[in-house]
Amino acid sequence: MACGITITDTLISLAVMSDDGEFVFENSCETPKDYDAILGSLTQMVTSLPASVSTDSIGLSMAGFFNPQTSAVHLPTFPALHHKPLKHDMQARLGRAVSCISFGQALAASEMNKDNPSSVFALHLDKDVSGGMMLGRTLVTGLHGLSGNWGHISLPWPVDYETDGRVCACGRTGCLAHFTSLSGLEHDYQLLTNQALSADRILSQALAGDIVAESTVQVLEDRIARGLALVINLIDPEHIILGGRLAALDRMAQNIPRKWPGYCDVRPITTKLTVLHDYQAAVLSGACLAGRHP
Repeated sequence: MACGITITDTLISLAVMSDDGEFVFENSCETPKDYDAILGSLTQMVTSLPASVSTDSIGLSMAGFFNPQTSAVHLPTFPALHHKPLKHDMQARLGRAVSCISFGQALAASEMNKDNPSSVFALHLDKDVSGGMMLGRTLVTGLHGLSGNWGHISLPWPVDYETDGRVCACGRTGCLAHFTSLSGLEHDYQLLTNQALSADRILSQALAGDIVAESTVQVLEDRIARGLALVINLIDPEHIILGGRLAALDRMAQNIPRKWPGYCDVRPITTKLTVLHDYQAAVLSGACLAGRHP
């Protein structure tokens, strides 16, 4: 069996997965506000697992990346964990191995047990943005844990003035995360209408035929397509997976690939794009598999 945990600023979720890929135990709790309390909650959730589902290793996933050189989290939007040695502290408390990956890397890892292509790029689009790669059926995390850190690459092929004043949470200008996160979509809509609207409302209004919301989503799709075209030009994956609340529309599976020929040098482009609706289960599954294959 394998145990996986996901952490957001509001919820900690734990799942134990059997060797055949089925969830056999699940639990969750609200995320405490400070680091020591988060460690306490994580420890309690793991140590209170029933004996029938206990495991020797843990896979942990969150929106930010984990630097294996320092065991520290890099997640500026979650101050309680930013720059904290979470992996080291969890291993010390639990007395067992802990593997740490981003949500994007977890989405890629979730493909390990499937009969899928050997090269996968996964992208998690939500409050934060993260990517992950599986090459040769092996999850690639990199020397500093940065593999798939798609959100902090500059928006490719920007049009005039597109990146002016677009400051990311990391402090740099023009990052893909600024354009393709929930707040990025909301910012674009506000620039067009001078009105604040949640990303969920914008997506639902676009689905209902609202012209302004539709225009905002079309721009979003083009920016995601440009960012993924950069990935295709760099690693040429056979399969790309989109997850997260910003990848909620089925239409993206058709609309985004249609834009790739304008940015890639081959015709036709046969890379498969899949939009995951149950991305939360996939992230938990990937966290479990990361714990099993540290």
